[in-house]
Amino acid sequence: MSKHSKHFLDSIINGVSNPIFVKDSNLKFVLINEAFTRMIGLGDDDILGKDDYDFFPTVQADVFKAIDEAVLKTGEEKFNEEKLLGPDGVTLTLNTGKRRITDEIGNHYIVESISDSTEKKQLIDNLKMSNQMLEHYAHLVSHDLKSPISTIDSFSQLLSRSACTKQTTI
Repeated sequence: MSKHSKHFLDSIINGVSNPIFVKDSNLKFVLINEAFTRMIGLGDDDILGKDDYDFFPTVQADVFKAIDEAVLKTGEEKFNEEKLLGPDGVTLTLNTGKRRITDEIGNHYIVESISDSTEKKQLIDNLKMSNQMLEHYAHLVSHDLKSPISTIDSFSQLLSRSACTKQTTI
């Protein structure tokens, strides 16, 4: 690939707002975009040539490795929702898509794109909580309204009986 086309490809990858990376068959990072470096909180030189175990807790890196190996082996695309602790200490909710690609000489790679759904997830959770509170309020209001309606019903029955008794005595 000529320098012009490499530069053009880098511009396209870095122009994408979602984090993107490529790992080789040894699961080492070989290509990353600027959005990925921002998400991880490290520079290119700190990421390229390394694997997930260099950045994430072992338990989390084990999960990433298992998914990557399955994609490399089967070629089947994988979509997941994952939790990740961001560089600012906030837990992110990420939707990831991993796919195997093969270069012109037969080497396999993992390409992953990531979309951050943390804010959307928080809005959904807040909406669920608001709905629960609204349902609870509606139940309380409904209960509180039943008592006066019950009293009015009782009085109307008494009045009705009283009216019927007066008519039969006349």
